[in-house]
Amino acid sequence: METAHALLTGFEPFGAPMPKENRSWQVVKQLSGREILVGSKKVVCHCYELPVSYDPVAAALPQMHSKREYSIVVHCGAGTSGS
Repeated sequence: METAHALLTGFEPFGAPMPKENRSWQVVKQLSGREILVGSKKVVCHCYELPVSYDPVAAALPQMHSKREYSIVVHCGAGTSGS
């Protein structure tokens, strides 16, 4: 069976007042390490929590991409009404 890899990211908590969790990460982390069958492929989920700051994310993403070739990349975020 062929194996593919998926990179999924969510964000750390941010805002005022500071929430305990960020919904984007709460959803993504549930897939961490999971292997999902898609047709004849096994897709392995690699999940990471990102900071809410441009420079650290800009540094982290190339490192994530250097680890392996991903067949799909999904960056998740959650906002509030009016954002």
